[in-house]
Parts: sequence; structure tokens; C-alpha cells
Amino acid sequence: EHASSKNVAISCYIASSCTYGAYGYNITLTNCTNNATTPVYNLTSGGSIEEWDGQALPSIDDATGGQVLALKSDKSALEFATVDLDTLGAASSTTATQSIYVDKAATGAGTGVDWTNAFTTIQAAVDSLPAIINHPMTIYVRKGSTPYRETVTVQRIISAGSVTIRGEYYHSYEAASNSTANRLVKNAADDFADVEVGDRVTLIQYSGAFDASYPSGGYYGTVTNVDNKASGYVTISMDASVTPTTGWRYIITKTVIDGSDDGLTPVRDYCFDIRSPCNINGFSIISPLSYAVYVNPSCTGSVVLTCLNMICGSKNGISITNSTATHTTLTDFSIIRNNVRQTLGITGYRGSFIISRGVIVGMSYISFAGQLNAALRVTGYVTCIIVKSIAADDGPGISISGHSHLELHRSSIYGLNSSNKLATGIYAWQGSVGITNLSYIDPTTVTTAKTPANWDATADGSFIS
Repeated sequence: EHASSKNVAISCYIASSCTYGAYGYNITLTNCTNNATTPVYNLTSGGSIEEWDGQALPSIDDATGGQVLALKSDKSALEFATVDLDTLGAASSTTATQSIYVDKAATGAGTGVDWTNAFTTIQAAVDSLPAIINHPMTIYVRKGSTPYRETVTVQRIISAGSVTIRGEYYHSYEAASNSTANRLVKNAADDFADVEVGDRVTLIQYSGAFDASYPSGGYYGTVTNVDNKASGYVTISMDASVTPTTGWRYIITKTVIDGSDDGLTPVRDYCFDIRSPCNINGFSIISPLSYAVYVNPSCTGSVVLTCLNMICGSKNGISITNSTATHTTLTDFSIIRNNVRQTLGITGYRGSFIISRGVIVGMSYISFAGQLNAALRVTGYVTCIIVKSIAADDGPGISISGHSHLELHRSSIYGLNSSNKLATGIYAWQGSVGITNLSYIDPTTVTTAKTPANWDATADGSFIS
């Protein structure tokens, strides 16, 4: 335990029942009392540790600093190394707000202090962070000519600070008035100066004013022409011809992380493995082996995910495997999967989540697991999302199970078409509660709106299973 000075008092005692020989070592202490009522307070000088064969190891001496038992550089024996505990303590925690830069094409010193000397991998930037975060720490990741191909593991002790990992450019806003197909006109509050060909785009169409009605369409694609961005618009190519205008919302991301090495075959379980609270903003995440984003059970605290476009192919989107103390927020997102049924869009286990303004496209995993799952004692609040099946699907759009509680507001669920329907819109089971409010389940493309069928309507038009 780090003290305020180099002299550290160690309080302990050695129980008379301990048998050191069973572990191969004999510990001899001087100036110490071997019983519970009079604890040992001093291991500073004269103490020694002997191997069971009697060969003495170096003495403990804390006169010049903390002592650690370490292997010699030639691996011939153990030795005590002196550690300045004050220096160690300072190096293990942040001292000020910091910006750190990542550019896979950088050729500078690799210190992360600016774009010229940026780290070339995201993980190297994360690893450069001190163990204890007391200040806001932001990692900026520049788009590469090819995707970043790595699993980024975030694991730090978050004290009074925060960790944010963000793409160099991303934006989500309401589109401006437009009457030309496949044209995206910027809102006055936005700036398209940094938009480039190849940037990924998600569009959410609303039946009326944005955020005042449920979404009626979700589209995904890329920017194909930026010659007119100075005039306030770019050309886009989506999965269907669209004319985004007032009442639509767009999500643009630039920096790409790929779960494969060749752009085809996934080799990494996760693109982000989140083990401590953090913010992940503004990425396109493609081709994971398991999940694009995995909120690890070891994570406790708040995880915020914003402006993520996830193109997962035949794999999964987000696993929120929370501890009971974890809260995850996901806003302005898309999760696009092909018509392979053994995949999941979002799965939540334990803890709580808030999900808003997103598109989930794909198929249900099996007959009782939806594209959005509140699977085990989850408290979830979902607003302004669209769930759409892209094939005939005998599963639900949303599944609530394991004594979970899910509220669905201003959201919509669609099957593919009247000939290829989704079996169930929302399926609540295993003692779970589902509440819907001002949401829409398309009767022409979904066979059964809610299962079980005995959901009771409330005075405000919501439903409770």
C-alpha cells in the first residue's frame, strides 16, 4: 500500500499454524513477534527469506525505498529491487486532462502527443494511460487508408476522470429540406468539410417530425461524391434509393475498425472489449468474429456508446454482458447483419441500458430470441429505434426474458414484406415485463404483434405483458 513517504509501515502477523515448508520456503524474521495479539510492524532491516534448502536470499531493507522481490535479469536467482514508491504512485495515476492521438500512418516518435508523433494502434494509446484515471482522457483516432485491425481492450480504474475513444470525425443530426434522391443536405448546424468518399452513412426516416413520431424506415450505405459539400450536400448510395429531408436523421462515421485481417474472414472475437467505464464515439465497426462491441462482465460503472455504424455480416452487434452495477447507453447507431439466423443485434444480461435513435437490421437468433434482447434481469429503456427483418423470420423482433423490464417508446418493428413476415413483434416471457408507448408494429409484415397475447392496454395506449 502506497504511503505518503518512502518509509512504509506494514502491519501483519504470522499465525502459529502456518507451515512454510509445505510451499518450499522458510521465512525468518527479526525484531518481530509471532502471534496475533502483537502484530508485526517492521520488516525493515535484518529480516531474511531463506529457501527451504537453507540458501539465503537477499535481506529486506526499506531504508532507501520500497522493496519488491524480483527475478534477476539473467533469471539466475531472486533479488530485492528498490522502488521509489512516490514515483511509482505518480506514474500510476493521471495528473491532468490529456489528448492522445492515433494515426496508423504516423512515422514520428510514437508518443501520441500530436498527429505527427501519434501512436499507430488504438491499443497502444490505451496502454499508455495510467492505471488510475482522475482526469478526462481523450484518444483521437484518425481514419486510415485501410481499417484498423485489432481488438481494443479498455481496462483502467476510473476514479474522478473518464476515458473517451473517438474517431477523428463523426456526426449525427437532422437532415435539411431536400427533394433530390440520394442526396444528403446538411443541417445549418453541421459542417461537411471533413466528409469524404467512403464514409459510412445511416439514415433514419420518421413518419413526422424527428423525435415526435416513431421511425418508419432505416437505410445504410456510404458517401459516393463530395464535389458539392461546400454547397452543403453530398451524394450517397444506400441499400435503397432514398430522398432524405426534414424529419430524417443521419449518422456519419469515418474511422473503421475491422475484425478481420483480409477484410473477409473474421479472426477477432471483439473489436472493442470494454472492461471499465468509458465512452466510445464515432466508429464504423465491421466483421467481428463474435461481437462488434462487448461490454465485459468485469465492467462496473457507466459505458456510453455514440455514433457507431456496425456492419457485422453474419455475426453479432453488441453484447452488453453487464454486472449488476453497470449502466450502458447506446445512441445514434446502426447494426446491420445479413439474413443468417444464428446472430444477435443487441443482447443485454443484467444491469441496465438506455438505447435510442438507431437501426437494427437482420434476423432473430432463434424462435424466442429477438434482434434486441433483454435477457437476464435487465432494466431497459428504448426509444426511437427501428427493428427490421430482412427475410422470412419465425423469431421476434424484440425479446424480454429472465425477469427483465423493458420499456419501448416511439419505436417500430417491421418484417421484410407481406410474403416474408416476422413471426412476432415483441415476445415477453420468463416473468418479464414489457411496456410499449406510442410505438408501431407493422401489421402487414408482422404476424403477431405481441406474445403472450394477453397484454393489457393501459389508459395512455401502452401495453404491459
